[in-house]
Formats: sequence, structure tokens, C-alpha cells
Amino acid sequence: MQKVRISDLALILCLGTTIACSEGEGNGVPISWTLNYGDWTQTSPELKLRGCDNQPTDYTATPPYPEIAAVTFEARDPLGQVPPINRRYDCAIGLSPAVQTITLNANRLLTVTIRAEAEDGTVLYQRQEPVDFAETVTDFEWQLDTVVSETRFSATFGSGSDSLVCPDGTATIRWHLLYRLQDIPEPAEGEDAIDPSVPFLSGEVDACDPVSGIVNDLKLRNIPVSPELGANGGYVPTAFRLRVQAVDGNGAVTHCGEDANRTFRPGENRDVSNADIPMNAGDCN
Repeated sequence: MQKVRISDLALILCLGTTIACSEGEGNGVPISWTLNYGDWTQTSPELKLRGCDNQPTDYTATPPYPEIAAVTFEARDPLGQVPPINRRYDCAIGLSPAVQTITLNANRLLTVTIRAEAEDGTVLYQRQEPVDFAETVTDFEWQLDTVVSETRFSATFGSGSDSLVCPDGTATIRWHLLYRLQDIPEPAEGEDAIDPSVPFLSGEVDACDPVSGIVNDLKLRNIPVSPELGANGGYVPTAFRLRVQAVDGNGAVTHCGEDANRTFRPGENRDVSNADIPMNAGDCN
């Protein structure tokens, strides 16, 4: 057991039984979590619970989703009177129904944040809320909701039945996500302003199926989203500019297409447009 005493705050995060963790000041609160990949912004949201492998249970994802590498736990005093407490755990330790229990002992109001992260540090699931441990003694099964989205589409060339045939010499399809001009976030203190012409997320895939010559689908995942409440009480989806480029074997851009308002809702993002991107000859302006 690991015990941390800071001023009048006693915070214990330990593994094992609740009884073993009930020593010290404050109220012992067993904490576990679930992982929800459903769109929590809907009026009647559907739960889509996943395990620590982060794979859907109703179909086989190709390519697979990234596994949960770690779950981070942070407790902060909103008054700033004590330093924050940070811990990092294996996902399976606290996944409900948890085999082992993580117990928090505290005697004041804390802002608690739990995040499930991929190996590269991308936050995939999260929950944050204030908890008054001086008054509340209960079991916390925290539903961590997804904070990423995805989209699937094809780059199309021309129209009709040949629109999905790769142009001669096309080797790679690159994609870029850029902020819309009206959505550029304010830079943090000491950081430079964000250049709207520079993508914040990019990737590429082989352009064509080597046998059929048909354009490969693009599957973009782990797109960060932060839906905001609108005036009518509903959530406004996150939107970005999506730019797609066709590149030849020498690295030259031969075609380009753009969706200036690609919307992303949490999770599988099936309730918004995932339209294909028409490609035009030459690079984007």
C-alpha cells in the first residue's frame, strides 16, 4: 500500500481489497471504470462498451483499433492548496467488474480526471468531474466516454463507373486535418499562434488495390473531438477541414480534394456525412 499525506489531505491509491485500503483519514472510495465508444452526445445515447483491447464486440475491425496502454488517474484540489496526485495503471486492473480495487481516501473536494490512453499517448476515453469526498462514500464505477471519432470514405476521380479507378501512376493517398478558420484555438501561454494552413493530423495509405486497380478506402480513426453544448441543449459536433491528395511514385501531388466542413461525433460517427471526396487535377490552393 502506498500512502501520501499532504497537509490535511490523505490520499491513498492502492491495489488490493477495500479493507486494506481503508486506513488513514477521509472516506475510502473504491473506483473502477468502463469504456464507452458510443456517441454520448445523442439524446438517447447507446452504450457501446469495450474491453481493454478496445475492439468492438459486434464486428471485426480492420485494421484493429489501438489497445488501451494505460489508464491515468489525476486528482486536483480546485483551491490549489495541495499538489495534484497522479497515478498510472494497467487498464485491466480497474476495468469493471474489477478483479482488484483502486481505492481513493480523501477528505475534501477534488477534481478527478480518469483517462484511457493508447500507446502513443492519445487519449481515447475520459471522464472528469468534481467529487466531494468529505461527504460522499460510495462505489464509483466511472463510465469513461470516448473523446475520439472516425470517418471512412474514398477519393473519387471523375464520375460514373470509373470514379473509383486509380489514375495511372497514383501511388499514395495522403490525408490531412486542418482547423477551420473560425475554430483555431488560442495558443497556450508562451506558444506561437497556430498556422491554419498547417495540418494538425495527417496520414497516408497505398492508393490502389494492386489486383483490381480500385481506390482503397480511407479509414481515419482517433480524431480528437470536443463537442460543445448548443443553444437548444443539444451538442454541436466537432468540425475540421479534410484535405486529400493523390501522390505519384516521385512524391508529386497529382490530384487534390477538400471537405471544408467535415463533422465528427464521438465514436463510430455514423450519424453524419461520411461522403467521398471528389478529386481535381493538381494540388490544392
